Amino acid sequence: MLSNPATKPAQKAHAGFQAAYLALLESGELEQRVRIARRHLQDCDLCARYCRVDRIRTVQGAVCRIGERAVVYSYGPHHGEEDVLEATLIAAHQGLRLPLVYNTGGFDSPEALALLDGVIDIYMPDMKYGDSAIAHRYSHVRNYWEVNQAAVREMHRQVGDLQLDKNGLAYRGLWVRHLVLPNGLAGTGKVLEFIAREISTGTYLNLMDQYYPCYRAGGIPELSRPVSAAEYQEALAVALRLGLTRQSGA
Repeated sequence: MLSNPATKPAQKAHAGFQAAYLALLESGELEQRVRIARRHLQDCDLCARYCRVDRIRTVQGAVCRIGERAVVYSYGPHHGEEDVLEATLIAAHQGLRLPLVYNTGGFDSPEALALLDGVIDIYMPDMKYGDSAIAHRYSHVRNYWEVNQAAVREMHRQVGDLQLDKNGLAYRGLWVRHLVLPNGLAGTGKVLEFIAREISTGTYLNLMDQYYPCYRAGGIPELSRPVSAAEYQEALAVALRLGLTRQSGA
């Protein structure tokens, strides 16, 4: 799931490290979190769209279109904190000791993040847009920027800056991804300024340049081309000016 060597979860925990969820397992709280998560699923508030659908009974009206069990794609559960928790409980009882990485689009609700507090070791959110109006125009989601900022703040509060062991493998912390879009549509400067000034200049950042116009994007003039080298280099320069020096490549 993580392509950069520095951000692969440690295959063997470094000395003194214990995966966060093990403390909850020992106290019995992890099992309680599973039960609470299932109650949330019956009136779903696990993303910031707040569809309030009873996903145990139906997926009709659920934006994610995921029911009681998450869809698994490339061995990764999507849109299902309740399954993440239940799977962690089962695996921990069977000997899982590795740090957990939570790969997310960054539109997480406070309710979902509260369930994951003390369970997740590494948060890997996207920060897609620095403007909610643009997010709504191109991704049909409301209040993206406000929700995304709050989510990333909470993730950082829980796990702090990304920590690496002596081999350069991550075991705890926040790693933010941002995809640069053509014509400045991602609001890259605003996103990077938020990270540097309101999260931490120690934030580990993956500034990506691989945008390619697929599907209907080719019919939208401002999104109909890849990011230029000049646009990406400017994004890198902005990050460095803001003190964001912990970066992985595109």
